[in-house]
Amino acid sequence: MVTGVISNMMRVRSVAYSIFSRVFENVPDECSDRFCADTAKHIFELADLSDNEDFRLGAEMLEVFYGSKECPVELAASRDDRARDYTRLFVFGKLSVPINESGYTCSEKKYNSEIGALSFYSSRFLNRNVRNRSLGHISAELQFAGLLSLKAAAFMDSGNFEEADKFVDEQHQFNLHHLSGWASQFCDAVTDSRDDLINSFYPAHAYMLKGFLAEDMLFLKELME
Repeated sequence: MVTGVISNMMRVRSVAYSIFSRVFENVPDECSDRFCADTAKHIFELADLSDNEDFRLGAEMLEVFYGSKECPVELAASRDDRARDYTRLFVFGKLSVPINESGYTCSEKKYNSEIGALSFYSSRFLNRNVRNRSLGHISAELQFAGLLSLKAAAFMDSGNFEEADKFVDEQHQFNLHHLSGWASQFCDAVTDSRDDLINSFYPAHAYMLKGFLAEDMLFLKELME
């Protein structure tokens, strides 16, 4: 691949990670809804280019929810219902989907898993940029993956390919040992709960996230070869 193309793809990937991070960060508010509306076109464009069935299914669900790919409906009207769904899914209620990595790792691996994530964050001084207080939170891990992608793009643009390769390798290792080990289970738990939710907002994003991560691992492996 041409360096400029790879750098652009890294930035596109970073935006996608930011979208998913923001969706699952907390109950929706005016700021997060504005972010979702502003980035809707981007996520639909990625889905149109994707061959992944989960990604495309999630995009189709989201299009129905929004009412259009081009101009999403006013999200304020559904904010209370989505807040209820988020609370039932991740805070309390009969659904109780774990939203932290430790909820999906075996008990004997929980300690090493959390320490491993903490080491990745703190050793690179990126923990200050992580909004969520729990480093193992799906939102925090997704945001971190996006930051690694931005770092790689910046080094590519400056011609420092050695440092760019390091950040590509670090993201591959982070995804391999963290996100890939539990995010698909998280997504499945959310989509399995779709019939118990008020609307399809979170299941749609869970389908898309599962598909995006699967394709992203293939992309990273290709760059590593």
